Amino acid sequence: MGPQDRDVFLEQYTRAMRLTWQAVRKADANARVYTSLTHFWTGVVGDDPEYTYKGRDVVEGLNALTKAQGDFDWNIAHHPYPENLFNPAFWNDRTATDSFDTLRITFKNIELLPRYLAQEHLLHDGRPRRVILSEQGLNSQDYTDEQLRLQAAAYAYAYYKVAFAEGIDSFILHRHVDHKQEGGLRLGLWTWDEEHAAPSNVGDRKPVHEVFKYIDTERSLEVTESAKKIIGISDRKDVIPGSDPARLATRKLPATVGVQLDAEPALEHVVSDFERDTGGWRPSDNAAAVERVAVDGGHALRVHFDRDLPSWSMYTKAYKGTDLVLDRPLDASLRSQLSVSVRVPEHAGDGFRPGNVFSAKVRVYGPDGEVAEGVGAVDPARGWNRLTLDLSRWAGRKAVSRVKVWVRGSVGSDWAGSYEIDRLSLAAAAVPAPARQAGGRPRSARDEGP
Repeated sequence: MGPQDRDVFLEQYTRAMRLTWQAVRKADANARVYTSLTHFWTGVVGDDPEYTYKGRDVVEGLNALTKAQGDFDWNIAHHPYPENLFNPAFWNDRTATDSFDTLRITFKNIELLPRYLAQEHLLHDGRPRRVILSEQGLNSQDYTDEQLRLQAAAYAYAYYKVAFAEGIDSFILHRHVDHKQEGGLRLGLWTWDEEHAAPSNVGDRKPVHEVFKYIDTERSLEVTESAKKIIGISDRKDVIPGSDPARLATRKLPATVGVQLDAEPALEHVVSDFERDTGGWRPSDNAAAVERVAVDGGHALRVHFDRDLPSWSMYTKAYKGTDLVLDRPLDASLRSQLSVSVRVPEHAGDGFRPGNVFSAKVRVYGPDGEVAEGVGAVDPARGWNRLTLDLSRWAGRKAVSRVKVWVRGSVGSDWAGSYEIDRLSLAAAAVPAPARQAGGRPRSARDEGP
């Protein structure tokens, strides 16, 4: 709309928001619509009142309009970046106070926002509007050990505050990888790759990566223990209202299982072999399409990532995936050896430069959040590489509902191409295979029984 008086803007914005809400609800009765706010609450960027508006004024203006015109359940998507985006130590923010008149709402006083929305005049249908934190990050000012540890500690503190705050439904971190063109900020879980021209291809994991990976698991307190000294506290309960360690493990850790290469199956039941169609497999992470292709006298599934994708999807280090959601769960109690064959094409190109080592990860999903995974080497020169996961001791083996396969390389180059998978199966046993010639499809003693 360009510069506008706040009330003129809000009149138009409210109409757009209501139309959005109506359209979304036609597709999903449980979906929510949000208005997005920066960390400014009673303050603004700059001094032009027709260019930026105070967050609190937007909330109050929307509430007054929707109450007068017919209320609906719009919600708040807040961005509680620290006071200084470059300094992750939000606990030192001076403009984030415990007052409804605070200049900013950052992680320091984030619990203030649900409390403000709980006021009687702001309720919808007797309940407060919901809050998600839809974009925020914590910066490492450089790649020194001190700054990297400070970033990890700040993320841990912010996560715990949000985890125990009532009325906040999600914390969506920005970003995955540091970006060279983000004004000097380094907000990622990974450094950028200095040797690659792309601005945000992965380099190395930062300490915050480990914290992010385990903070919602049984390892939560272990990976955040060092944060207490950096923040300057002796007990989390002193600064996190409602802190309860028993509530932290909301996600089960994947079980790492053994993997054999080119093992021979016994009493094999073929789940998916692509001789008729793609079998319900679909493109997943960093993949654009899957197709059934003729190979070696049979058929396989080709996973494409050579078009219609952002540049980082063609980056060799990025896992490229395909997965299958099964129509009904498979019981792997008696046939506990799960196999899939993978082939990376052996051809020239930057992604196949000397020193690039390829690997495949296979993940199996069971009931109640149970996940098993295994990783094995994939050698393009060998042709088909059959990976067999031993699920015999995995708790979820009685009801396998989904299988996912990823492939990645190890060097910082581009790989805009494809790989292939063939024959997903369960077997009663897997015997280590004798040496075979490179390039041949894995043999199979098939048993088509249930």
